[in-house]
Amino acid sequence: MLEALRDLKIPIVTTNYDGLIEEVTKLPAVTWKEKHKIERIAHGQEEAVLHLHGHGDQPESSILGIRDYEDIRTDDHAQAAINALRLTKSLLFVGCGEGLNDPNFGPFSSGWRR
Repeated sequence: MLEALRDLKIPIVTTNYDGLIEEVTKLPAVTWKEKHKIERIAHGQEEAVLHLHGHGDQPESSILGIRDYEDIRTDDHAQAAINALRLTKSLLFVGCGEGLNDPNFGPFSSGWRR
């Protein structure tokens, strides 16, 4: 399934910290802290796996508690990137659980089905 998603050439976004998607798709991992790369993903100029809650190889990017959530919620660039994806891309959330309770997903959640 991950290879099929990669072949669609759409942004792959996850709240997982692991590199399973990258292992299968051979795409690089990008975190919410890599501002220039997020812009390239949003504009379709680069293919990567965007980790909204950080990646295990970049512990400083991990969203683990209330303060971390506040960091990403008050980061203007991260919020602009999330909104750009929301406004310009069709999004398919696969295999998501409690990660979708992230306050950043509020704008995505109106009218969705689980």
